[in-house]
Amino acid sequence: MPTTRQNFTPTIVEPASFRKLASLSDISREDLQALSSIPFNDLTISRNRSLVDPLNDPLKCFIIATGWAYSFAVMPNGRRQVFQIYQEGDVIGFEDLMFKKNVFPVTAITNCRLANISTDQMRSFLARNVRLSSYLYAMNNLNHVVLMDRMQVIARLEPKPRMAHFLMEIMSRTRVTSDFHNGRKADSMVFNLPMRQGLVADCIGMSAVHVSRTLSWFVDEKIISRPARHIFEVHDEQRMMEMSGFRNRYETITRMG
Repeated sequence: MPTTRQNFTPTIVEPASFRKLASLSDISREDLQALSSIPFNDLTISRNRSLVDPLNDPLKCFIIATGWAYSFAVMPNGRRQVFQIYQEGDVIGFEDLMFKKNVFPVTAITNCRLANISTDQMRSFLARNVRLSSYLYAMNNLNHVVLMDRMQVIARLEPKPRMAHFLMEIMSRTRVTSDFHNGRKADSMVFNLPMRQGLVADCIGMSAVHVSRTLSWFVDEKIISRPARHIFEVHDEQRMMEMSGFRNRYETITRMG
């Protein structure tokens, strides 16, 4: 079971949240201090454990300080479709605040450290802080646009373009939200993808075996390399963009003042 302790110190959510919000806006450090000073439970949960179970849990809201998680649905045929990939700085449950329950289950990909904020506290904060609330809504909308791009690719493109698009999505997000492998600069082509092939398959509508074969093709073609199990390095970003039609939404947004 997850362990919690009450924590009112604005520490764990500020660095990751600041990196992501700063990419969207001219947010100030004071804004982030206001966000991270909301009363929260500092929660640590191990990989592959459930964060949100809509059937049995009350409505939940988290900010990820460290780690990765994903939302998903189980289809009538028993197969899983993965939707959002949550990384450092993302808010889980933000889009669910209008409902009585979270819409989709959420599971940890890696060990996660989370700020568990009560939904009443989050709603109250959003009502009091209109400027920061608009930034959070913009960040949430950006995540949905990125997801819609991936859903379009799944529906219309072949497996290799799907894989290229997914890798470009993760790399582009990582440039904004996370530290790179070995402290590489923000324009680095090296990124961490701590996901099993079965989970990647469920993100892009393929089988785990097909994911393995497709990644091997990318390596054989010298489009990417894999220096370690979960470390990827892109060698031909242009080719990946051309074959997948990838649009980097993080580079094309209009910054909010």
